[in-house]
Amino acid sequence: MNPTPPPRGLSPACLLGASLVFSLLLPCRLPAQAPATDAATPGRTADATVVLSPFQVDASAENGYLATQTLNGTRLKTDLKDIGSSLTVFTEQLMDDLGANSIYHLMSFAPNTDPFVMSTSDITGNGNDFINIPTKFVSRGGASTVVGQDFFTNNIPQDRFNSEALTFTRGPNAILFGLGNAAGAFISSTKRAKHIDARTVEQQMDSRGGHRLTVDLNQVLVKDRLAVRYSGLFEGLNDFRLHNSTYQRRHFGTLNFTPFKQTTLRANYEGGHIQQSGVRPWPDYDAVSPWLAAGSPMIATFSNVAAGKPAGTQNFGYAGLVSTEFSAGGTPIPTQRLTNQGQSVATTFANGFPVNGGSFRSLVNDSIYPTFASDFGDSSYRLTDYHSVSAFLEQQITRDCFVEAAFNKVDSKLRAVNGFVGQNSVIYVDPNRQLPNGQPNPNAGLLYSQSQSTIIDAPNAATNFRVMASYEFDFARHTPGRWRKLGRHQFAAFVEESDQTGWSSNNGMFNTTPLATTGAAAAISNGNNAIQYRYYFEPAKNKVGTSIGRHIEAIPVLYANDPLPPRNPSGITPAFMAQQGPTMTEAVVRTRAFALQSFFWKDRVVLTNGFRTDNQTSWLAVPNDFVARRDANGIAPRPSGFNVRQLMPDSRAERGGHTYSRGVVFHALSWLSLSYNTSNNFQVNAGTRNVFGDLLPNPQGKGSDYGVKLSLLDRRVFFDLTYYTISNLNSPDSISNNAAGNFKQFDQLWIAVADFTHDVKYLTSPYSTLSTVWADVVSTRSSGWEFALTANPTKQWRLTLNGSKRGDNTTSARGTYINQYMAQYIPIIKSHPEWLPLEAANGFTVATRVADLERTLVNFNAIRNSPSANFAPNWTVNLIQTYEFARDSRLAGFALGGSMNARGQAIDGFAVDSALVLDPTLPYHAPGYANFGAWVTYKRKLFRNRVDWRLQLNVRNLLDEHTVFPLVTVDTRDGRHTPNVAIYTLKEPRTYVFTSAFKF
Repeated sequence: MNPTPPPRGLSPACLLGASLVFSLLLPCRLPAQAPATDAATPGRTADATVVLSPFQVDASAENGYLATQTLNGTRLKTDLKDIGSSLTVFTEQLMDDLGANSIYHLMSFAPNTDPFVMSTSDITGNGNDFINIPTKFVSRGGASTVVGQDFFTNNIPQDRFNSEALTFTRGPNAILFGLGNAAGAFISSTKRAKHIDARTVEQQMDSRGGHRLTVDLNQVLVKDRLAVRYSGLFEGLNDFRLHNSTYQRRHFGTLNFTPFKQTTLRANYEGGHIQQSGVRPWPDYDAVSPWLAAGSPMIATFSNVAAGKPAGTQNFGYAGLVSTEFSAGGTPIPTQRLTNQGQSVATTFANGFPVNGGSFRSLVNDSIYPTFASDFGDSSYRLTDYHSVSAFLEQQITRDCFVEAAFNKVDSKLRAVNGFVGQNSVIYVDPNRQLPNGQPNPNAGLLYSQSQSTIIDAPNAATNFRVMASYEFDFARHTPGRWRKLGRHQFAAFVEESDQTGWSSNNGMFNTTPLATTGAAAAISNGNNAIQYRYYFEPAKNKVGTSIGRHIEAIPVLYANDPLPPRNPSGITPAFMAQQGPTMTEAVVRTRAFALQSFFWKDRVVLTNGFRTDNQTSWLAVPNDFVARRDANGIAPRPSGFNVRQLMPDSRAERGGHTYSRGVVFHALSWLSLSYNTSNNFQVNAGTRNVFGDLLPNPQGKGSDYGVKLSLLDRRVFFDLTYYTISNLNSPDSISNNAAGNFKQFDQLWIAVADFTHDVKYLTSPYSTLSTVWADVVSTRSSGWEFALTANPTKQWRLTLNGSKRGDNTTSARGTYINQYMAQYIPIIKSHPEWLPLEAANGFTVATRVADLERTLVNFNAIRNSPSANFAPNWTVNLIQTYEFARDSRLAGFALGGSMNARGQAIDGFAVDSALVLDPTLPYHAPGYANFGAWVTYKRKLFRNRVDWRLQLNVRNLLDEHTVFPLVTVDTRDGRHTPNVAIYTLKEPRTYVFTSAFKF
């Protein structure tokens, strides 16, 4: 079956015509003025503000795809040839050619890097990272979320409209981020106001009806003294998944004030509104095929019992209310309980997810339901309203001494609208011909999906202060004789303090006017009053997916003592309620760091050393800490009125550590350099606990790079080859429910024991984990090769080629605490024979659950050393190249370019043995593939060379291939280990993007 890609929004011809009209109209409104100048146009003067300061790079040094300087080695301006760590700088020209606007468009072009798709530990098919984390990527086999701007980290999605010098570092770098991730980080700098008048207006449109408009206005107010710059973004895009869209409206302003020759003050402000999609990148799950295979049985009459459902169906056991108010298709029915109706059954383990996962299988049959449709539709997204201010004071003290003082403050109000819980994106069939109230079911035989909606409020704020000093001492300039051989040394030191505060509350939907007036069900927060939405689909009428997001936003979110909404005449009055309870945090991090880069032997030997100390003090409040503050309806309070330090003073935790970076570069010949770099980092763990209830150790990472750098053909070709090793120690490992079984069954044992003994100690740590979400630790190691070639072979031809060959990740020291826990508490339980016949849960005895747990531990230890690589391919190759036709040719002004992303096989599952235990020696692999892109560009000058115009057409996924691709493969359990693809991932189909840009 080859699923059909989603329909296109607008034809390429239509978009091209609109772009041409826009291109012709805009210049007509330009006032006559003297031609502006910049480094990109002959006759323009270079920006003088980037010459001396070590805190910024010289952007004019870029040549095509080749960057020569960076701040991402030592936090000071450094030539790339003198850095031993691995990093990739995406130049403005490269981003223009790709039509790239953010790191999401760039990460797959960095060596050994890809967007995050799914974790190997996500056996529930939830995909919560897509609604909870703004940016996540996989590099060198590990996942990272570290994204920074101006060396301040935040959770605002990065975009090119206000950024420059986008750089991706691979491996740990303690000088950049001592508190970081060994997989790497994406770092950018905010745009700066320049002492030159310049304006850029750019419009993009794509074949799905998306549009993007950016403006970049730089104005000199006082020559060589004061300049201001404004960048604005308005974007509305339609995702390649049906009925899913994103939206951005953002503003950025900056000024550059130079009151004195050696003093510069920069101030930035940014604010905006972002709607970021939370749709998972895989098809909806299948609960239709088994019903069809059973003969499409229908249930004629309703019987209020769970048993007796025909083959291919199962009992619908949900006891809450079901609303069809916002259904895409079908006929709305009154909100009611549908308990004990039938529903089609989902796929079985034999063709579903791993051994202990849910019965998930992607529905990739367009004759049943469009593969590129999504249950989530426009009902799952992150809303971010934010503003940030920052200021930078740069002062030159002496010829070689500079100081920078920096301040940064970000306030972000995040609201995650979660219309669907991840694992509920299942397509069912309604086989019921009769409703529970005896009325005919108008939706009998229709497809549907159902889930409770939630809204997650998660505001946060961060304040940073940083003071950094730089000093360069050159013995050749300051001392005579032999002392001159002691080289040139550049010192950097900084201190920083950051204070991050925030809270989150996951709010479920309930009926605030219960139908019951007495008993437990009369309480608003009772499960019988929970509301789930059901969405019927009619694919033949294009009624698929959901579009209820804005309706959900209009429903009130209630915290303690908020007034209840007026009663709806229907008797069903929905509201989101803080029933689960909030989590509140504050973390203060104090940092001291020192870096030294030394140049010897006429700069042929470069040594880099860095040391850093980070100490964090944190406070934490969890849902149980707000129990006494709930109102009469059991609703938890809004945490914004609390100070977590005062609320939970005993939660104060202090942790920290030291990190380092060391490197050497030897320029053996004018065209040959050798390099070595090693560094580490760590993350402070202030809240994650193990199964005993104790804090886990700080996760740590360490990496080493061994490199060869070549400069060939009169510096027209640059080549890097790197061998790397990465180690992660004590990374948090969520194994409570894993592919080997469910360790959370321990809680059922302790509940039974506590009820029997009337001793509540068994309901808390170190026995039960009822009040905590626990994790274990895992240590991993990976190694491999990376290469990068960047060249300007001719004046018209530019290209970059990079790739990687990754070795298998090795896993060790996994499950340390759960093994200790089992060894300690299983014998205790067995030593009490009076406990063993107790009912634990669902009719199972304590003895049965003990046997289940022992079997789970055996299975877990059998797979504990399985490779864990987040579905990373074993090799990657990326190519970007552009050829510009000569000015004296018939095609003057035109350029042609192309790109390629090629990936090797990736482990996507394992066979099982006769006991249904995963066998790590028999992996399954997703196949390798290659995706291609292409573009054609036309440039010319307008209005007597006053305006530079660029018109460009990009085609992504040129061949429209690999749009439905294997993600998870399982054993069919036929005794021959035949693989069966359970879950697919969806990739962007062929897409046309038109860009029209004017610079003047």
